[in-house]
Amino acid sequence: MLQAWLGSDEDYSLELGNWIDQHGRAYWFVKPETQLLVDIINLTTEAQDKLGKNDNLMALHDMAEKLNNWKI
Repeated sequence: MLQAWLGSDEDYSLELGNWIDQHGRAYWFVKPETQLLVDIINLTTEAQDKLGKNDNLMALHDMAEKLNNWKI
């Protein structure tokens, strides 16, 4: 979803917000692979740089950073 948003001229803000609300941190029960977390961190940073600050993106970014730094 983030890659499609960044690669398009269309505004996917509403769809992204809905997806994060449905599938965001409340539904993550195991720590994702490190590369997935790094990809999410990089994509959310790029999206905010390109499209401006967004509460959902910031929450996803912060969650991915915390999980990435969590050593288990």
